Amino acid sequence: MKNVPSFVKWAFAIAFIIITNLFFYYAISFVSPEPKREDFCSPRMEVYNTAEMCVDAGGEWQNFNYSPKQITEAVKNDEPTGWCNADYSCQQEYDAVRSDYNKNVFIVMIIISVIMVVAGVLVPVEVLSLGMVWSGVLALIIATLRFWSDANNVMKLIILAIGIAVLTWLAVKKMNHSEKDDK
Repeated sequence: MKNVPSFVKWAFAIAFIIITNLFFYYAISFVSPEPKREDFCSPRMEVYNTAEMCVDAGGEWQNFNYSPKQITEAVKNDEPTGWCNADYSCQQEYDAVRSDYNKNVFIVMIIISVIMVVAGVLVPVEVLSLGMVWSGVLALIIATLRFWSDANNVMKLIILAIGIAVLTWLAVKKMNHSEKDDK
């Protein structure tokens, strides 16, 4: 089976990439389930017509962009002058917990990505090597997309520096030897 067509190798590699990344995602979800918004914010049926009622319920009052004349009319007619974001406080809690969760998933996925890329470089079976390296690359992309908006600029700089260092090390240690051996 040495003369396997390249399209079969690529098909195997793509299947390997997809299956391993699905495995990573579900393994992480199994070990550490993602926070659910409904655990923080339960559905509310109450209507809050004043800023005081809204804030007392943990919400955030947003004034309408009324002119002074419109405000006077709304007050005279006992109409609200704004609206209540009743989920403001619970949404803040949920966002903070989800951001921490995304950071932890990111760290785990980076470790998995590095392991997969290094293993792919070290494995002597070409099709498996191809699948492992690209699986690591895809896991890195998914992890970065998931966490990037939550990361601050220092964290982004550290992430990119580590990525450059790992890729440089792999290129020098493994791929440089391969080029010398080919000559």
